[in-house]
Amino acid sequence: MVLSDLTVAVATSAAARGPCPHAAYGCDAWPANHAREEHLRACPHGPCHCPGGDACGFVGSTAALLDHIAIAHDDWLCETLHPFLDTIVLRDGPNLVVSAGDADDDKYLFLLTVDRYSFCRAVSVVCIRPRSRAAREIKAVLEHQRSMFRRRSRDRCDRHDQRTDFTVACSDLSDHRRKRSYQLTVPDDVHGDGETYLMVGFRIVTIDATYDE
Repeated sequence: MVLSDLTVAVATSAAARGPCPHAAYGCDAWPANHAREEHLRACPHGPCHCPGGDACGFVGSTAALLDHIAIAHDDWLCETLHPFLDTIVLRDGPNLVVSAGDADDDKYLFLLTVDRYSFCRAVSVVCIRPRSRAAREIKAVLEHQRSMFRRRSRDRCDRHDQRTDFTVACSDLSDHRRKRSYQLTVPDDVHGDGETYLMVGFRIVTIDATYDE
């Protein structure tokens, strides 16, 4: 009798429902206790931090983050990445790129940061994704091509061609202070100091099924 009561109590507890831990960020789901972890792995409302870092302090879902950036950081560039058009324009500092998709779950938000050094511009790529969401391995290509006509080099036409195939790192940007890794570097000899924008090719190759990070 005691064992039966315990079984009923365990089953009742597992079936009990409660608000998603991300309710404060817009999720209105009430998953059963036994399905809570599964829900969290798919929940699109997990918190992400603004690329502005400590100076901004905003935390919210990726959808709320885009709305926040459009208002609070309207000087940042934000582009939509279409499968048939992968050329984008970047500016020094943070740049946001949203992959095209019919539903919110089909869209991915990428942060492309351009850091300027004394001899080059360096580009890093991160997919902004809630820490609790199931990870997907995203393969991408980042490239820069440019032909340069130089009068001082006997009218020679030089060409710079660089391509990187890589797995995109995912982050909720809570660790924004960590040292960035770069997927592309463009020498100043190719892209001069006086030029404000950097044109690159950015393409998502594959998005594989869930894997362990």
